[in-house]
Amino acid sequence: MRNGLPVVRRSVREFPVNNWFDGFFNNLPSFVDQESVAKNQGVYIQEQENDVLVYIDAPGFEGKDFDIQFGENNLKVEAEHKPEEELKLPFGHRKMKRVIEFSLDIDHNKLDATYRSGVLCIKLAKAEKAQWRKVEVK
Repeated sequence: MRNGLPVVRRSVREFPVNNWFDGFFNNLPSFVDQESVAKNQGVYIQEQENDVLVYIDAPGFEGKDFDIQFGENNLKVEAEHKPEEELKLPFGHRKMKRVIEFSLDIDHNKLDATYRSGVLCIKLAKAEKAQWRKVEVK
């Protein structure tokens, strides 16, 4: 039995050669922090002059499924979708959570979110002191 599948049975004898490359790539050094990649998978952040746009890939949800909060320069996005009770399906329950920390100041009163075609777009306005201003020389 392999991988918990009792129906599948190996008809070929096991030879040590079969296992030579199994762990080879697992021991290579990583140049990318795997944990940070996993946390921010499906997240795209675009900084504009007066605001920041955050796009989150979140297919299979509805707008009402999202809980979006902002505090202490952290954006927290949670979503949970449960299948309808009358369908009694064993699948369809989805859940996600993302926390994004910002290094610039965000205006807490100017946040907007839209959800379309499986992508959540959150628009966060930069606080006045975080926006660049052109200074004219006299």
